[in-house]
Amino acid sequence: MVDFEYALNQLIGTHEKICDQLYDVAPYQDWRPKPSEWSFRLIGAHLAKVEQESYLLQLDGMLMGRDQTYSQYWNSESELGRPELTESIVLWKERRRKLVERLKMLGPNQIGLSVKHDVYGQMTAERLVEVVLNHDSDHLSHLAKIYKQFEAED
Repeated sequence: MVDFEYALNQLIGTHEKICDQLYDVAPYQDWRPKPSEWSFRLIGAHLAKVEQESYLLQLDGMLMGRDQTYSQYWNSESELGRPELTESIVLWKERRRKLVERLKMLGPNQIGLSVKHDVYGQMTAERLVEVVLNHDSDHLSHLAKIYKQFEAED
């Protein structure tokens, strides 16, 4: 794993890039590349929910010493509802701020705390940051791809 402080700064950077991309398409929040794919609105709702219901939850579990196994996190379209894209971005910004603040406050003895995850095994704070960065990276790539499709149709 790269330097923890550097990785936290990356979390902020990837988040800002995704938020900028989503704000750009907010007036077209219900556009979908295909009927079977998520709209920009659903992507924003997913990002806000996964931050709260997976990443913050796992970090809290580490800090509280919970002896439980966390599962892979999935959203269905019906679970996401229909929040306005800009509202989801605001929620996600607040949740990412909380995540980064909590991670920055970890002492050296807390960074090694872990919870069990059914896919990732022992999930430490460092591994959680890596998972979040990978998730952000996947969404950055996906948004870049579908933004090109969106521009071609517009």
